[in-house]
Amino acid sequence: MKILISDLDGTIYRNKTVSSTDLKALNDFVNHDMLIIATGRNENTFSFFTNQYDLSYTYVILCNGALIQDKNHQTIVKHTFNKLNDTSKIFDIINLYQNHHISVSLSFEDGTLYFPKWKSHLYEHVNANLAYDVIGICIEVVDKSLNVVDAIYKQLSENSSFHVERNNHYIDILPCGVSKKNAIKELMNLFHFNKNDVYVIGDSYNDLSMSEINDNNYIIDNGIEELNNKATYVVDSIADCIKIINDEKYHQ
Repeated sequence: MKILISDLDGTIYRNKTVSSTDLKALNDFVNHDMLIIATGRNENTFSFFTNQYDLSYTYVILCNGALIQDKNHQTIVKHTFNKLNDTSKIFDIINLYQNHHISVSLSFEDGTLYFPKWKSHLYEHVNANLAYDVIGICIEVVDKSLNVVDAIYKQLSENSSFHVERNNHYIDILPCGVSKKNAIKELMNLFHFNKNDVYVIGDSYNDLSMSEINDNNYIIDNGIEELNNKATYVVDSIADCIKIINDEKYHQ
């Protein structure tokens, strides 16, 4: 059995839809093999997708690896921030950019606290909620200024002890040791997946860690040379990825 671990936004869900070709390829794939979704979304925003599309998956990796659930929404693994974590440096950096339109959201296992326009005094609310098992902090640069995204990401990466991921105009701050790659490793250890049976596909920077699992890694071609150079296969769609996997499977 092959195990395909796929990013969601930009990989399965593209241009605000799932193409009929990709949906058919995915549903045909799960008749014989396993699909695991790995996304930066939290449980709430992921449920918006599953309510719209009938896609059969076995496990979902949420918040870039902070939460893993099965198809029945039962939690398998959870990593959280806590009161002992000093998040003040994170928000000292965000405060430098509060003249820009920046939103901040805190993800919990079963909910989200959203601050649509960040101001420094809101940190008191963030700090108070760390006691309630925050699994991820997401920053959105609402005006999509890539210069601002790059600056915040660089400063957070250099000055924070937490794991920092970026994806276009979003930046995710995660508990230490959390990543999509490490979530995959946790699933492999729990369910004894054969490493050679695992295939991964994504489209952006927060998917790069998955490519370190093995050489069975794919990237959706968005014309970003830095990403394409790190992948074994560059494809135009997840349907193309599945075709290569199936061709390999039937020629073994």
